[in-house]
Amino acid sequence: IKSGATDLLQGSRVEKLGSLEKALNHGRETQRDRASGQARLFDSLSGAAARDLEICFDPGEEIDQATLLSLEKEAAGHYSTGHPPDDLWPLLKLKTTHTSRDIALQTENHNGVICGGLISGMKVLSDRNGNSFARFQLEDIEGTVRVTCWNRNFTSSREILESGSVVII
Repeated sequence: IKSGATDLLQGSRVEKLGSLEKALNHGRETQRDRASGQARLFDSLSGAAARDLEICFDPGEEIDQATLLSLEKEAAGHYSTGHPPDDLWPLLKLKTTHTSRDIALQTENHNGVICGGLISGMKVLSDRNGNSFARFQLEDIEGTVRVTCWNRNFTSSREILESGSVVII
C-alpha cells in the first residue's frame, strides 16, 4: 500500500492504510476460526463468500504528496509517482552543471562540478581529529551520487544540510 502498488485498486492510499488494521484483524479471526474448526451460522449460505470479500474503506484525511512520496521511498526504496522536488527540477537544471548520471559517467576530475538534488541518508561523523563532517546521498531526477562534506564546508552549511533538504553543491 505504502509503495503505491495498489493505487489502481478501489480506494485511495489513505483509505487503504486506514483500513489495513481492520483487514488484518479480519484475516486473523478467519484463520483462527478455520483452525479451530469453527463455522459461522450463515457460512453455508452463498452470500458468505461475498461477505468475506467485502471491502469497506475508512475515509481518512488526505495525505500530502511529500508524505506519500516518503512512504513510497520507505516501502520500495524508490519513488514511484514523482520525486519530492519535482517542481524545482527546472530551476536546478539552470543552476547546475552536472546531473548524478553525468558524474557517474565522468571517471576523472570532478572539480568544478555543480550538482543539485535532495539530501537523503545523511550521517554526521567525526574524523580522527574530532572534526565533524557529513556523508549523504544527493538524489536528482537521474539518480544518486554519494557526497562527503568535510568539516570546513559542513560547519558553514550545517543548518541547511539535513535529510529531505534540496541543495546545490
